[in-house]
Amino acid sequence: MDTLRTTSSWFDCWTRGSLHAGGDHTWYGTTGDDRGASGFVPASAVHTPPSLDADPSAHGLRRC
Repeated sequence: MDTLRTTSSWFDCWTRGSLHAGGDHTWYGTTGDDRGASGFVPASAVHTPPSLDADPSAHGLRRC
């Protein structure tokens, strides 16, 4: 477990996971700011447009 502290985080991939508060199953893979631990955050926790969350691969993000 780790924390994202900056307002401009990066994501190296995406996957389908549990339904989250955003109403979809998109989760983004990233690395935390405190310990450098890898993990996933729900799309509802980041500021992304619905079109990206609906199909991240169409926007150039690879699937994990």
